[in-house]
Formats: sequence, C-alpha cells, structure tokens
Amino acid sequence: MGYRLEGPKITHVAKADIVSDALCLGAIQVPAHGVPIIMLADRQTTGGYAKIGAVISPDLTKLAQAKPGDRVRFQKIEDREAVAALREEREAYLSIRKSLQGNITTGNATAARLYNVTVNGTVYSVEVKEIL
Repeated sequence: MGYRLEGPKITHVAKADIVSDALCLGAIQVPAHGVPIIMLADRQTTGGYAKIGAVISPDLTKLAQAKPGDRVRFQKIEDREAVAALREEREAYLSIRKSLQGNITTGNATAARLYNVTVNGTVYSVEVKEIL
C-alpha cells in the first residue's frame, strides 16, 4: 500500500482529516499521527488525510527498492523537471528494449538468453524469454 517514513513528526495546524479525494501513485499523506506515508501501487483510490506532495513516477521505482532503515530525501522540482525525468526514464527503457530486440526469437522458450543490463551504474542479470 505504501511506505511509512520514520523521522520527526509533522504537526498539523488544524486537524489532519480532509474531505476524501483521489490518491495518485506517489502521493505523500500525513495522517493525524504526523508520520508521512508515500502511497504505492496497492494504495486505496481515495483518502481523507492531508497531502504534502507526491513522489514523481521515475523516482518511485527507486523508492520501491528501498529497505527499512534506508534514508529518503525529498527535493522540490518544477513540472518541467518531472516531465524531463519521465522522458529520460522512458528513453532508458526503450534503449534496453531496442538492445534486446533481434537477439531472441519470440514465442520460443528455448530462445531465452541471459543479458547484463546496466541501469544507473548498477549491473543486473536479466533472463529474457520473449520481447512483447
């Protein structure tokens, strides 16, 4: 559903409850207890707690890999920076897909190959059976 953060509590000026409204992927809610929660893929669709921002989707993939105790730092960005980050992420995925196409036979389980893919300096071994 989401990641509950640890750290200093956020104090509400009034009450924490608001009229329920939509919760986007990455929304940062602050319930009455003052501990922020970042909404992830299995979140509810609406929520009635104050929201202080949202994590952009390219950063959610990094956040989803965080382990308990990892430090999270937030940085305010402009809309154009968020759009640029999304374009960069999509270009990286397209680049990976293009590098794999033509190297395997689709629909043939025996054609699976192991590839090393580098993303942001980290090398991952990926077994590819079929490219859709």
